[in-house]
Amino acid sequence: MNSRRGPFRGRGAAVALLLAVASSTTACLPPFSEMQSARTVAPRGFEVTPFYSSVSSSEDGETEKLYNQYGLLLAAGLKENLDLRVRIERQVVTGEPDDALTVVGAGPKLAFWNQHAALFMPIGVAFGDDIETSETVGFHPTLLFTVPLSRSVEINPSTKLLIPLKGDGETLWAANLGLALGPDVRRWAIRPEVGILRNPGESGYAIHYSMGASFGWGL
Repeated sequence: MNSRRGPFRGRGAAVALLLAVASSTTACLPPFSEMQSARTVAPRGFEVTPFYSSVSSSEDGETEKLYNQYGLLLAAGLKENLDLRVRIERQVVTGEPDDALTVVGAGPKLAFWNQHAALFMPIGVAFGDDIETSETVGFHPTLLFTVPLSRSVEINPSTKLLIPLKGDGETLWAANLGLALGPDVRRWAIRPEVGILRNPGESGYAIHYSMGASFGWGL
């Protein structure tokens, strides 16, 4: 698990980029899916989004499955166009169920442009065996956009930076493209999504395929 190849120099160095900070003992990349739109939750409203992601790395035409991710995104409306979001994820390395870690992040989300765009500013940390949690603090400023096609369908592109606040990791870049599908996507929606993670200084990339569902109350 400490091979040195690929955009993140193999699995040993992949976790060196967990939340874009240094570590060297497990095999997970920083979480980079979104599973949300640019919309915020109404004041005193709530939204919950369980999701699953499959994450792989690719370079020189070769693709390797890295891990499965099981997550939960929670949102609470603070005031108009502003909510607080908390995200909890469990990452399990493919073929090694004992090799897993938990990532927790939280931050405010501010919507603008009639809720067609938003800025999400979470800070997160990781917990797990052989992980020095105090060294995993990362900041992931994110721009989200929503293109509503109808009451039942919307397109949700986004882009983010993954910036280490401690350690000697490198800043990464990610982009995601998601859909929201449902009778009324403001109330509940199925969310398929695909995204890419790049280290600008390396040639390869990581990619995720995700599926989730959002349910809102008091919207």
